[in-house]
Amino acid sequence: MEDAVQVRCTRCRGSFRGRARRVQGGYSRQCPNCEVIIFFEEGAIDRNVQRALRDAKRLRRELRAEEEVIRPSAPRVYVHRR
Repeated sequence: MEDAVQVRCTRCRGSFRGRARRVQGGYSRQCPNCEVIIFFEEGAIDRNVQRALRDAKRLRRELRAEEEVIRPSAPRVYVHRR
């Protein structure tokens, strides 16, 4: 599964892809078209930033679930220690 989300620039309305594992609160990215810096914050007013954060969070959740299906966690072995 691809781990990229569509990000739309506020200034030039251009679109570019960002990695879902990176796009989260506190991350900033420069638009490749107009070179404005886009800050990804949870309380952002910009709907494009909110949509990118929401999509990235959903995609990260799906990727984690897919990893669990492919590679289930090892069974826990309890060792009695004295």
